[in-house]
Parts: sequence; structure tokens; C-alpha cells
Amino acid sequence: MEIRNLSFRYDPHAPNLFNGLSLTISRGMFLTVLGENGSAKSTLIRLMLGLLKPKGGAIKNSFQRIGYVPQKKEAFNMQFPITVEELLRLQLSRSPEAGPDLSELLAQVQLEGAQKKLFGDLSGGQQQRILIARAIAASPDLLILDEPLTGIDSHSKTLLHALLVRLNQEGLTIVSIEHDVAFALHQSSHILTLKEGEGVLYTAKDYRQKINHEDLDNLLYHEEEHGHAFL
Repeated sequence: MEIRNLSFRYDPHAPNLFNGLSLTISRGMFLTVLGENGSAKSTLIRLMLGLLKPKGGAIKNSFQRIGYVPQKKEAFNMQFPITVEELLRLQLSRSPEAGPDLSELLAQVQLEGAQKKLFGDLSGGQQQRILIARAIAASPDLLILDEPLTGIDSHSKTLLHALLVRLNQEGLTIVSIEHDVAFALHQSSHILTLKEGEGVLYTAKDYRQKINHEDLDNLLYHEEEHGHAFL
């Protein structure tokens, strides 16, 4: 995907959210987008998905199928009484090509046996993994996630992190919005920082070197239950 000289604004009288942003998303990349609230991270994703049109510049998409995991609150009504099986079969029925079956999807996200459970009865981390299963049902070559680690416990973060890394290692290109810098450093091949309309792309190694040790200690995610830290 080629993003060239991108500019966008919701209000014609407001300043641009992006000032000529240019970016190449290559196949096999795991790109994490970092930025403060209001830095237009979700807007960038919507532009990449074609849900919004640029005001300037262009986005050329070379990926055939894109899977999308929105913020959980935007996915659908969590109170709607739908089972995991119904949710996934609905997505599988829309897939134009033969892909994984229901049992394979659940195995991929380590939730075998959950098909008869109501989606709303699952924990936050389990719900997020089911939403990822739904997104990969059509065998996408690009997976886009909007804050997948928000609102879940540390153990679920560990499982979700491992799932995304494995999917990327299997060849899936991933773009994920994230707030947890330590997770971003551990899982990503590249990191895009957004601030005041400007975007800077780093390799994960270069971004790690950019952060001084004192800041890194403050951002370090500790998983006490498993006795390790993600760095």
C-alpha cells in the first residue's frame, strides 16, 4: 500500500490532520501506529480502508483482501444475543473463497469449544480474539486493528500479542494502532509515530534506540504472572 502526500480534514475550515503524509506498507510488515489521543490514528485507518476519501494526495492499495478489527465498542451491539458460532459462520458465509472452517478459526485463536457460548458472555480478551478470528475468516493478506489491547487484562494481552506475532510470522501483513509502547517495540517490525499532522516511520530497532532508558523503564510492560517483560 502506497500513501503519498496525504492530507485530510473533516471540517473545510479546520487545519489538515495530515501534512503530506507519505508511507509504504510492504507485504510482511508489522506496523504499529503510535500517537497521543487526537493524533488522527483512527482517521488514518479509515482512509486506508477507503471509508474516508483523502482531501489531497493518494492511497494506492495493492492488497487483495483486508481484514479489519475495529475498536470493540464499534464492532456491534455487545448485548445482542449471538453465539460465537453464529458470529463466525455469518462471516464465513460472506467469504468469496474457501478459507478456514469454524474449528480451524477457533483453534487459531485458542478458543476451541467456545462456539456455543454467547459472545457477550466472553471476557474482554476472548471477545477480542473472536473478533480477530472473524477478521481472518476471509484469509486476508492485510489485517488492520484499532487498539486491540484496550480494555483487556494483562494475561489476555499476552495471549493476543502472541497471536498477532504468530499471524505475522505466517505471512499476514498487520497494521495496528497501539498505546502500549513496550508491546509495540516487541511485536512490530516498524513503528509510525503521528504528532500534529506529521508522521515519522521507524524500524522497531531504530525507535528503541530513540527512546532513552529512563523513558523505556516507565513504559515497560511487566507480566508478573509469567515472570517476564516484553522487551
